[in-house]
Amino acid sequence: IRGSGDQQFISDNGFYASPGMIRRTGDFAQGIDDTIFLLTHGAGRTGSPGPATIYSGEDVGDNETTQMMRDAGIRFAVVGNIHEAAGIATTLDGTPVPEREFVDEFVLNAGTLQDWRLLDGRTINGSAAIITVDGNQAKYEMIYLE
Repeated sequence: IRGSGDQQFISDNGFYASPGMIRRTGDFAQGIDDTIFLLTHGAGRTGSPGPATIYSGEDVGDNETTQMMRDAGIRFAVVGNIHEAAGIATTLDGTPVPEREFVDEFVLNAGTLQDWRLLDGRTINGSAAIITVDGNQAKYEMIYLE
C-alpha cells in the first residue's frame, strides 16, 4: 500500500491486519481476569497530542484498535511506530497520563532505539520504558538515551 508520493506503508511482501482481524484480537481477552497489555506496532487513535501524533500535530492512530480495546476491556497498550511521539501516554479518551503515577488506563508510545527528533524538539538516541503493574493499575517511566 502506498500513500502520497512514494511513501510505502506496507511492504510488497508484508502483512496487513484488516479491521475485522483487529476486532477479533479483542477475543483473546475473553475470560482473563488479570491486567492485559496490548503490545502493538501502531497505536489506536486517542487524540492529539497522543501516542500516534506526527510532526504536523495530526493523530494518525487507528480507530479500530481503540474501539477493540474498549470493547474487550483492554486498558493498557504499549506502542511504537510514530517515533516522534515517544514518551507520550494518554487514556483511550486522550487525557494525558504522566510518568510514575499509577493509573487505571494508558496507551504509551515507548519510542524507538534509533536517533530521532521528538515532538517537543529534543533529539534522542533511543528510548524505552519501564512498566510497573500493581493489581489493576500500572505506571510507566521513560528512559531516553541522549
